[in-house]
Amino acid sequence: FPVTIRQSYGKMPRGIEQSYMWRDEEAECLLRICYDPDGIVVGVQAIGVRLRHEICREWIEHRWHIDEARKFIATAIFDPQLSLKHEL
Repeated sequence: FPVTIRQSYGKMPRGIEQSYMWRDEEAECLLRICYDPDGIVVGVQAIGVRLRHEICREWIEHRWHIDEARKFIATAIFDPQLSLKHEL
């Protein structure tokens, strides 16, 4: 991705198999949410898109399950254009 916006929150372990990834080819952005074997969110990484840090911290600090976090991805995305385009 030839972008300048990069954000990471929590832990983004290398080689973790438990992650949900959303990618928008047209806007050249990517969102990856890592979670532990129990489905608890442990890290969030965004490339090419701005996220609301308070929402990402909420997911991690309050041990949200990945299924619940996915429901709020559009809310976490700071760019209104991308929030409207996000579909689960």
